[in-house]
Amino acid sequence: YPGTREPRGLPSVSDGTVAVDAAEMIRVDLGTNDLYARKEVKTVTQGDSKASASSSSALFDQRQKIYGFGSEFNYTAKDGTGLYKGPAARLSQPDENGPGSEVIGDEVQFVRERQDLRAVGHVNSTFSMAGGPSSNGSKARTEPTVETSRRIRADRLDYKEAERTATYIGAPAVLTSDDGQTSAKKLVITLAKESRQMQRLLAEGDVYSTFSSGREARGSGLLYEADTDTYTLQGGPPTPWALTLMTKESDGTCSRQDGNFVRFAGETGAPDFPRDRNPGGAPLTTKLVCPPSLAVKK
Repeated sequence: YPGTREPRGLPSVSDGTVAVDAAEMIRVDLGTNDLYARKEVKTVTQGDSKASASSSSALFDQRQKIYGFGSEFNYTAKDGTGLYKGPAARLSQPDENGPGSEVIGDEVQFVRERQDLRAVGHVNSTFSMAGGPSSNGSKARTEPTVETSRRIRADRLDYKEAERTATYIGAPAVLTSDDGQTSAKKLVITLAKESRQMQRLLAEGDVYSTFSSGREARGSGLLYEADTDTYTLQGGPPTPWALTLMTKESDGTCSRQDGNFVRFAGETGAPDFPRDRNPGGAPLTTKLVCPPSLAVKK
């Protein structure tokens, strides 16, 4: 009609690999293809069909699309570094067979070339990983494992693809899965070289862990090794009885064992307190009514 104008569309750009939409502005350096976008930013990073099959073992599969959201976005084209700023900046990769991968934080940075990831501030992450404790106390895990969702809350996340480690720092950092929950000042998850199999979990500092089988543990350090399905719980200064292992028994009561070093296989394996690692050569054992955290466990 006379006197009318077509409405201007929202800014949108794409270099064939990354598409960016924003509600306010997008600034592009035509020399480098670096860009900055602001307000209600949405990005789609295309999957790389030439990426090796092993790329599926990373936290984000290079062969699949990755979606990003933030109030601001900085992109460096040379190595594919994307920095999303929040609140609640988010990087996600849905999976039709499961929950997929997602990281939320005040800032989320992903380096596509190296597959490294960093998130800071109010971090919430969800990843599908295989591996975890058995319930029968077996000495080794030989059966195939299925990927299950693991949710981690922390103040900071640093994932290094070359080392295959995801390090969470928090007050505390909290890992939740179908197997139970572990909280500590620091959690380090190590993945197998070419799969999303969790190879090891290291928790350090004010460790508290609950197990779905009816056991809880407290100490200064907890190490889980998937190859042998073994937990190692340690205490530390200032007291010799620096760790506590609480186990619900078949009669509904609980056994509390205090010591300084203990190993057990699987969630329900019998605890082994080595004589040379514990005061008096044995744990201090007490029979008591189960605390509320274990009273509802079956």
